[in-house]
Amino acid sequence: MESQIVTILIAIGLILYGLFKTGKLIQQMLKKSKGQSWQVSSAEVISKQVTKKISTRSGASYYPEIEYRYSVMGQRFEKTIRLAKNYSRQKAQEKVDNIGTTIEVRYNPNQPKEHVTEYDIVNYADILLIVIMLVLAGIMLYPYLTNFTL
Repeated sequence: MESQIVTILIAIGLILYGLFKTGKLIQQMLKKSKGQSWQVSSAEVISKQVTKKISTRSGASYYPEIEYRYSVMGQRFEKTIRLAKNYSRQKAQEKVDNIGTTIEVRYNPNQPKEHVTEYDIVNYADILLIVIMLVLAGIMLYPYLTNFTL
């Protein structure tokens, strides 16, 4: 009985996390889509570097990181972004080296702080993760749902 409760709680956790990730992904896709019609500005690249992240499972991963700023009607905005994809150290350094001194920013004219860059990508691997989590949760809950009667 106790293992059944644990299984159900894990499945519910997977479903909730899958719904959370789905919401974030939809939000990101909508912002990227809306950004296509926003005003274009040039942002100054303040710094660019390779950051290292160490994981106990996968070891070291390297991410290009960009800090930039742009101005709209005299108001300055700054942001640091880490490119979504992890790279080998050499590939991450090549990516950083290919970033110029400016990048294109598309900002919301009604809220200039809200913006997208060419480096804001929709991570489609998240879709696969969401599907796997929901399928796994369904498999975990299936035996309990088939025996459930009102």
